[in-house]
Amino acid sequence: MKKITFTEMEKTMMAYSKKGIKASAYIVFKESNWDTKYPLASRTYQVFSNAKYFNPNMNGTSLPGYAVDGSDDGVDLRAYNWDVDYCYMDEANPSL
Repeated sequence: MKKITFTEMEKTMMAYSKKGIKASAYIVFKESNWDTKYPLASRTYQVFSNAKYFNPNMNGTSLPGYAVDGSDDGVDLRAYNWDVDYCYMDEANPSL
């Protein structure tokens, strides 16, 4: 896993979206966002390139995220002001 910034992930996912390729990435949020200590899997959300957020031609900017541990499904990550720790791309994604 190669850690990247949110901006790097965003640009890569937009490139996938532009080509019509469904790809996924993971956003890991900082522990400091919460008073309660959550494990890494609870703070890691999978996102997909077909989300409105990655396609400027779509009407809307929602970014549904799915917690790796299954505790949150389809939560709109744009609705929260959580600080991002790092991101990484899914290794199973096709090449661009």
